[in-house]
Amino acid sequence: MPEPFAQRVNTAFENSWGKNFPIAVKIAEQLGLHCELDREIPPITLGTIFWCRTSALKKLWDYPWKYEDFPREPMPDDGTFNHAVERIFAYVAQDAGYWTGVVRTVPCAEKQMAFMQDALRVSFLRMEKLGIGNINDAVNYEKRKSEYKNFFRKFDDVYLYGAGIYGRRSLRLLEDIGLKPKGFVVSHSHKDMNCLELDGYPVRDLEEIEIDGKVGIIVAVGIAHIDEIIQVLEEKGIRNYIWVMGEEEYA
Repeated sequence: MPEPFAQRVNTAFENSWGKNFPIAVKIAEQLGLHCELDREIPPITLGTIFWCRTSALKKLWDYPWKYEDFPREPMPDDGTFNHAVERIFAYVAQDAGYWTGVVRTVPCAEKQMAFMQDALRVSFLRMEKLGIGNINDAVNYEKRKSEYKNFFRKFDDVYLYGAGIYGRRSLRLLEDIGLKPKGFVVSHSHKDMNCLELDGYPVRDLEEIEIDGKVGIIVAVGIAHIDEIIQVLEEKGIRNYIWVMGEEEYA
């Protein structure tokens, strides 16, 4: 069954383990389950009104639970034994040899897809201030932050190569982690002579800056232009650059 989309729409977006992952792991160990629980993969079962083959959940039924194992009412909203049990049904079934998954009716899927598309559009508009403009940016956000931090440690001055949408996203990401580039650089053929500043940072022609061992360049362009930019840098003998905009797994 799908998540309770209409009543609790947030479950379609968040990791629904809540505070219950460690408790679920402990229960899995108690039951002797042979399956992998992953904190990054949300459990597919939320809610406890369902029908099932008793053999699928036999280990859960047969375990000698005691009343003391369950919290007293009124229960907290999250992080209890009950909440963990609610999330472990699929893993008990997997241990019993069953496949688990989520199914939806066509009308339900159509409704959710329409909502999700609009919700993602609004979400990415809000996340632009963090340098996140699409799924790739969101999935690789922590990786890019780490690579940018490491790059800034190596050089006194760091420039963003590219003053378009990717340049601005990279700038937002850098600002979010407290890093400030020296400015933007562009190739002469792409420089708008009327654009000398962008978001408070100077925009300079690559020919105008002196590239030495203390200067690094973050190439902030899309995949369509990366080969061209790298060729320009290599021809000028510039090796102190990185490009971390290229993950296309979710394109």
